[in-house]
Amino acid sequence: MAGTYELLDNIVTPTDLHKFSDKELKQVADEVRQAILDHVSKTGGHLSSNLGTVELTVAMYAAYTVPPDKVVWDTGHQAYPHKLLTGRLPRFDTLRKHKGISGFLRREEHELDLFGAGHAGTAISAALGFAAARDRLGTKEKVVAVTGDAAIASGMSWEALNHAGELQSDICVVLNDNRMSIAPNVGALPDSAHAPTFRAWHEPPSGSLRESLALRLASPPDSGTGSPTISPPKRRAPSSKKWASSTSAPSTDTTWPLCSTCSAKFESLITPSSSMP
Repeated sequence: MAGTYELLDNIVTPTDLHKFSDKELKQVADEVRQAILDHVSKTGGHLSSNLGTVELTVAMYAAYTVPPDKVVWDTGHQAYPHKLLTGRLPRFDTLRKHKGISGFLRREEHELDLFGAGHAGTAISAALGFAAARDRLGTKEKVVAVTGDAAIASGMSWEALNHAGELQSDICVVLNDNRMSIAPNVGALPDSAHAPTFRAWHEPPSGSLRESLALRLASPPDSGTGSPTISPPKRRAPSSKKWASSTSAPSTDTTWPLCSTCSAKFESLITPSSSMP
């Protein structure tokens, strides 16, 4: 379907989004959603999970510089927008076909499929590995993990969050809070994700946890927003210097301004004109 999508046809790498205005980014989101509907209706594949990450992916890739910044996806079935924004539109009609595009993330398929992910719970751990390598090398790229509210309940995710706090690595965790996995989420943690105390700590002032958005895990919302403010836990020094970079210590910045930019761009994309059909 080459030539069908006015803006998406010309996107080869995520940094191509940097040249677009907010109005044009909304059009990109509409075209990404339409491309998913057009192709998945013929090839089969994961539909709703990918329709739910369209604006989130456009916002992240408009806010970050990928590459060198890194985005690690937790499950492949929410990464079709990622594939479309990394130059794979011309081959998207081969989705899930022999020798075609995989329905999941494959490192062999594209250099920006950073971690081969099919199932949940791996993104934060993998992102922390990239961040630890960055800190050792002394480079400055941002590292983002995109996880779901079911994946965040897995033991591997909590282990990675615990380890990230120990290393004091600068990573951003995006919680795609859609209340669904393969089936509706169950358990105390998914339920608590919608409680006022959880929202007060994790939700940016202008955001809506009910919709998917970027969350700054270590930074509480500004005061005066109408929600109670909960201070994040105090950080302590790493237990061993072996994890520190040979040129610079891991970042202790807890503001993550690019996360704020990502959240703002996401909010600008959530309009009736770009809503799920």
